[in-house]
Amino acid sequence: MKGRLEACGCLHDEIRQHFPELAHLIKWHLVSTDGPLHYIANTLYHLEKGNLEYARSSAVYGALCLDTLVNVENMDEQFLLNRLPELLKEFQRIVEQLGFAY
Repeated sequence: MKGRLEACGCLHDEIRQHFPELAHLIKWHLVSTDGPLHYIANTLYHLEKGNLEYARSSAVYGALCLDTLVNVENMDEQFLLNRLPELLKEFQRIVEQLGFAY
């Protein structure tokens, strides 16, 4: 029998359990050099629906010191746009710290 698919998708709990040294990188899931996937749309959608944890995840909220100045519930499109350049700098720092080219 050919190889079997054992798992796919978002495996954050498994990463935390088996590779705890990588847990701090989970927040960067779905982030590229362009920013988080559907950064503004996903964040605002989840805020509108009241899914604050999903909104935090979509915005990679907590990755920057300035995040402590704004409650998740008060994020808006302008806040997210203003924050994106610094967020990308932090992502670049992490990627390069891991030994990858950015």
